Amino acid sequence: MCISMIYHTNHIYSLTYYMTHNQDSKFYGTTTIGKRGQVVIPVKLRKELALKTGDKMLVFSKGDKMIGLVRANNIDEFIDSMTKEMNQKLQSIKKKFKTKK
Repeated sequence: MCISMIYHTNHIYSLTYYMTHNQDSKFYGTTTIGKRGQVVIPVKLRKELALKTGDKMLVFSKGDKMIGLVRANNIDEFIDSMTKEMNQKLQSIKKKFKTKK
């Protein structure tokens, strides 16, 4: 699965927290938006994820704080992963409320 996240510079703490609490996360460096809006994905990440010229990527955002890229042919896997993570967080929240009663 290909997931890449770029956080708004004002949220560097969020990025640091995310990176240290998610074992699957890695930091690959910085990139600059070019004149035509293009962003270069660092070569190490492209190699590790086997990204090739012409690969289709889905682009999404979370408000004005994050940009996400998902390889289009991996969208089902991405949705399954996010659903599993959300369900785990929901169960954790429910458990906390049950113990407070």
